Amino acid sequence: KSVEKKDIDENSNTFETDIYQGCCISISSFTKIFSPGIRCGWIEAPTYIIQSLTKHGYIRSQGGCAPFVGAIMTEALKSQICNQFLKKLITSYSRKAKLLYQILSKEPLLILPPIPPTGGYFLWIRFPESSLGFNVRDEFMSFCKVRKNIIFMPGNVCDPCVPDNV
Repeated sequence: KSVEKKDIDENSNTFETDIYQGCCISISSFTKIFSPGIRCGWIEAPTYIIQSLTKHGYIRSQGGCAPFVGAIMTEALKSQICNQFLKKLITSYSRKAKLLYQILSKEPLLILPPIPPTGGYFLWIRFPESSLGFNVRDEFMSFCKVRKNIIFMPGNVCDPCVPDNV
């Protein structure tokens, strides 16, 4: 939502106050780590953006099990009960990310990031422009699905600003 004049505090007539600094929003979740199927996430953003989001009924009501799951995750993080499990995940994701990078770096038609990932859940790779008479990305996706039973999403499906060869 864009900030309109009516959204600005009446005591402030400009955007120069700290309240309106920043425009970056981070939306995260524990879904992949804690338990697929349990939806527990959060939004990090400047105060004015969070306040504009809380005006929506969906955000305010929450209902169902969302507050309960949030309370469970809050207690798990405070008590550090998940620390040992999270350390195992970090080690596992790091090993898998390095291995994936190693394997994919042998593919001549893939353009990998110059710095290998040290962990995480995703790897963004690029494909050369389609000067070979076929779409390299689509051919690679088809090969992975049919021959290796691996499915992945092209970057332009996840981010409209990403070129078609990601």
